[in-house]
Amino acid sequence: MDQRVGAGKHQVTAVFTQGKLLLAAVGTKPGVDDEVFFEPEALFAVPPSFALRTRPARTGNTVADWKPYQVAMLFEVGSPPDEVIVRVDEEERRVPVLVAADREALARRETVPLVAMGAVRKRAGHSSMPAVFEDLLADIGEDVAPPLLWPIRLSPLFEGRLEPAAADPRRAIGYSETFDFTAAFLDALRSLPHDSRGSSDQLTTVHVTGAGALLGGVGGGRRLFVSILAY
Repeated sequence: MDQRVGAGKHQVTAVFTQGKLLLAAVGTKPGVDDEVFFEPEALFAVPPSFALRTRPARTGNTVADWKPYQVAMLFEVGSPPDEVIVRVDEEERRVPVLVAADREALARRETVPLVAMGAVRKRAGHSSMPAVFEDLLADIGEDVAPPLLWPIRLSPLFEGRLEPAAADPRRAIGYSETFDFTAAFLDALRSLPHDSRGSSDQLTTVHVTGAGALLGGVGGGRRLFVSILAY
């Protein structure tokens, strides 16, 4: 059963980038295997509201052993809000939505300060894929739509800045003989090459670049496949 995050310390930030709302939190959670996540409560209200929750691991351990966590999630909220409501345990927080002070800075691979959305509303909106990142994908033969979120570091978000991270494009294909998309997607994730960046402070995005089926052969094999690109 999903629960409130409890008595741990939690810092929450909200950033509007590339037409999407990015919510991020850092703090402590009751158990190392517990999952912390944002749950939408009123996604298109003014302002949108969310709850920071935890899903306990199925270990049967009822004793809290507080461990650090870091989580980020993307949401479609329509027009960019000036603030969002995030319920953390019994507390209702009104979190200002931040936006890059210079929308073109990431295209130049530069760190950029974050400022309040309300102060620079006219600058908000959809931004294109940075040219340097577009060239990187072209070099490895990938033709994908603009990414959900180009590589960034998470810790600087809580310090008031948006900081690019090194991209490490990796590809994989997963399969399911029962035509279960989730199983094929998870199989592809397990097959991804090791991330050479070696940092847990980076937000990795995974795109589905293709899906289909392999049919026939001796015995009439049937397999769903899902191809992915991680960066």
